Amino acid sequence: MGNIFTRNVGWKIVSIVLAFFIWFAVIRIEDPIDEDDYAPIPVQVLNGNIPIGDTNVITVNKKKQYITIDKGEYVNVRVSAKRSVLEKLRNGDIKATANIQELSPFGAIEVKIEGEEFNVVNIEPSHMYVSLENSKTAIKSINYRHIGTVKDSYRIIDTVMTPNTVEITGAESTVDSVDKVYVDIQVEGESKDVSTSGTIRLYQKNNDEVLLDKNIDKVDVLVKVRKYKTVTLNVNPSGKVANGHTFTGSSVTPKKVEIIGTEEAVNKVNIVTLPVSLEGLTEDTKITKNINDYLPDGVTVSTQSNEQATIDVKVDKIVDKEVTIAPNDIIAKLPPNGLKLSILDEEDIKLVFSGIQQELNRVTARSLVPSIDLSNLSEGTHEVSLVLAYPNTVELESDLPKITVELTKEVEDTTGDNPDDEPSTDNTDPATDGDGSTENDNN
Repeated sequence: MGNIFTRNVGWKIVSIVLAFFIWFAVIRIEDPIDEDDYAPIPVQVLNGNIPIGDTNVITVNKKKQYITIDKGEYVNVRVSAKRSVLEKLRNGDIKATANIQELSPFGAIEVKIEGEEFNVVNIEPSHMYVSLENSKTAIKSINYRHIGTVKDSYRIIDTVMTPNTVEITGAESTVDSVDKVYVDIQVEGESKDVSTSGTIRLYQKNNDEVLLDKNIDKVDVLVKVRKYKTVTLNVNPSGKVANGHTFTGSSVTPKKVEIIGTEEAVNKVNIVTLPVSLEGLTEDTKITKNINDYLPDGVTVSTQSNEQATIDVKVDKIVDKEVTIAPNDIIAKLPPNGLKLSILDEEDIKLVFSGIQQELNRVTARSLVPSIDLSNLSEGTHEVSLVLAYPNTVELESDLPKITVELTKEVEDTTGDNPDDEPSTDNTDPATDGDGSTENDNN
């Protein structure tokens, strides 16, 4: 029995070794070593207080700095492992790191790979190249942009943002590159106030958007929308000018103005009346009025118009003018048939008119068209009223005189024409026609 284990010991050892190699070869054939590529693998920066994947903020030598990855934020990794391992290996199983403490003077950090059951064959790129920059915080004013247009006959009068500033933090050069801060507000077709919130966006001069840390991301916005329309200005004079003067008219500049306000209030306004006092005025006067003082609550003059109106008040001095009317200037209207007129008053009639000089210049003996009405009179002597035609812009200060006239029967001439006889004066209206009517020029 003992001979079995001791007989041919050398051959037995050789057989065992040979069996091992045969087994190893079979295993290699069934699960061979292979290589495969995995990408992209994010590279994590070590020894910074905040991972680069979050905000790119790190702390170097207790100083907060911003890191900008110029190259190597992601790498391609080639590994070798058993085929069974490679089949299960995923990108997330491979961890790539760059230790900021190993940063070279040239800004390079070697990328290292961690993982189990595989060997690293190649890393591309093998280094991460970074730039470090100091952190900076700045306060920027927030501007707004209206997107679209409001409804016709409506206008935006104000936009209020709360708050109206934002604090931004980031790499110094990036913060310095921020040119404008905007909040976009949609107002298309609006006819009422718009209350909303707007997202803050940062832009460089070339209009590229910049992503930085902000202490707030949104602001509350109120857009005030009001109705506008054009209305007429009207002047309402009151009071009396000084004695010996007269008010001759007024005008206002501008004649129309654009108002704006709540829809309900604006709809009630069609004319804006501006009162003006004439009390004691002796000459032309310019008076300035603030139109807003005469508008109802909820309505103001829009920025498209001047809120100041200028009223021109015309005041002229009253003067007198004497007009002389000769007896032969008087026109007899409707003289009775068969009667001859004689005006017994031989003296000129003097009349005094008062008014402004411009109107008095139009008053003459001819323009007054002095006349007497002889209708319904019979033969004999009569006193008749003098009738004048003058504009209502002047006043007659004198009393109208009575004119003494005599109507006598006409005597037929049976002897024929006598060249020695003097022709009689005929004061009847030469325009009198057969029916006794008279047309006068009142100019």
